[in-house]
Amino acid sequence: VPLGGDRRQAVYVGPAGVDAEGRSLVTFVSVCGPAVERDCRSLLKLNARMIDGCFAIRVLRGEEYFVFIENLPVDLLPHLDAGDVLRRIAAAADELEGRLSRGRDIY
Repeated sequence: VPLGGDRRQAVYVGPAGVDAEGRSLVTFVSVCGPAVERDCRSLLKLNARMIDGCFAIRVLRGEEYFVFIENLPVDLLPHLDAGDVLRRIAAAADELEGRLSRGRDIY
């Protein structure tokens, strides 16, 4: 997903199982950087201000990474602007990536 300046952010979309009501879910996830214990507290504080989606830790290729993730019911997808969802997730992930990597654009 192209962002401001020369920055870009990959957002992955895929199945996420079902929620407590049995609805099928789709996940939107974007990698922010390697998970480091010292940054966990800061991420929890950021999550407290999030409206849609949240920061989490995901294991990718055997290593833990900070990600920005949003799970949505599949039946809502026809009513959403997919481009807006992708841009919002990419921007949130890229902001944290920039902090963690001192401005580098890796993911």
